[in-house]
Amino acid sequence: MANTYTWEIITMKTSAQVDTFTNVVTEVMWSCIGTNGTVTLAIPGLTKIEFDSGADFTPYDSLTKAEVLSWVWASGADKTLVESRVASRIDVPVAPEPQVLPLPWN
Repeated sequence: MANTYTWEIITMKTSAQVDTFTNVVTEVMWSCIGTNGTVTLAIPGLTKIEFDSGADFTPYDSLTKAEVLSWVWASGADKTLVESRVASRIDVPVAPEPQVLPLPWN
């Protein structure tokens, strides 16, 4: 089975007022969860978001997960690298439990 990855937003910090804008997102805490069907692992992260008053502004109550994740990836959380780190941890083969066999001479 191929690895699958899910990105979640855990929390967002905001500034109450920046210029004429309210509740401006300044930090996003996120988690990348990967699974290979047997092993699941999450790597958390925190990304600071630089506010661009010249860009289109979405009010806090109208933000979507996809929009916030696009900021996270554009602001320094390398999506490919994070998923690669998750994969490197979940794809390590798990050694089977040792077996206790009866003694061959009994």
